Parts: sequence; C-alpha cells; structure tokens
Amino acid sequence: MSGCDSGFGQALARHLDHIGAEVFAGCLCTSSPGAKELLSSCSEKYDSVIPVNVDVNDKVVTLLIKTKQEGQHPLTGQRASNFRRDLGAT
Repeated sequence: MSGCDSGFGQALARHLDHIGAEVFAGCLCTSSPGAKELLSSCSEKYDSVIPVNVDVNDKVVTLLIKTKQEGQHPLTGQRASNFRRDLGAT
C-alpha cells in the first residue's frame, strides 16, 4: 500500500495492522517522521516500511508483481490503482 507516511494511507495501515492483517506499507522516504511514527505505533510484526515512489512507474509495477507472486492481494494508493487493473488484480 502506498502513501503510508501520512493521512489516509497511514490511518489505513494502522487499522489493518490493528485487526491483524499483514501490511506492506510503502512510504516515499523510510526515514521520514511519518514512516517512523507508523513503525512505532504498530505491532511488533511491523518491522519495516517499503520505500516506494509512486512517480516512478517501474518501482510500483515491481512491487505489485512481487506481492502477487507471493500470493498477496495488493491494496494500493490512488496512483498505483491503474497498475493493479493492468496486472489483473481485483
């Protein structure tokens, strides 16, 4: 999921973690205050955030393909949603 360093993305990542879902949280900068706040406020299984720049299409596609190959169902931010359709994600 992209955009987890602030706003709706961070709130959703926290909520999903709280209900026990596995979350791959993407942040533009993993050392940003928002990324650090996310890590400190979530469960122990939440040990890292994934650096993702949604302005670089190849990075988004690579992450979506990887999660799909691992049997995960990617839930992404607004800009990555077009790639989900292209990859056949529902």
